[in-house]
Amino acid sequence: MKDNSSKDLRYINLLIHVFASLHALSSLLANLMGYNDEVILTALTISMIVLIATRYSFPLEVTFALALLNCFAGFYLGNLGATMINSIVGLDGILANVLTTFVITEFLGWITYLIVTTKRVQA
Repeated sequence: MKDNSSKDLRYINLLIHVFASLHALSSLLANLMGYNDEVILTALTISMIVLIATRYSFPLEVTFALALLNCFAGFYLGNLGATMINSIVGLDGILANVLTTFVITEFLGWITYLIVTTKRVQA
């Protein structure tokens, strides 16, 4: 008999991978059309964080603070990562953005999962 924790983990795994793919696809399409991808990536990031946090009944106020922090981290790490990939590997700017967007979204999703599932010990 399988427990609910493995079912939850499969759900979170799928959710994070789908959002990382959506982030990458959105980044690709926006860059190909000459648009900034920040607005759509921010909306997708907030949606992913809220879905993960509400799955574990995380407090709403803290969820929104976590979403805000993740958006800032995603923007900073995404720009830094794309610049590093461009300079080290020499990938095209759009490809570097797409790859970095996917990796950073995976990272932020799993960090969020770890934060919302950590049990707090009552004093």
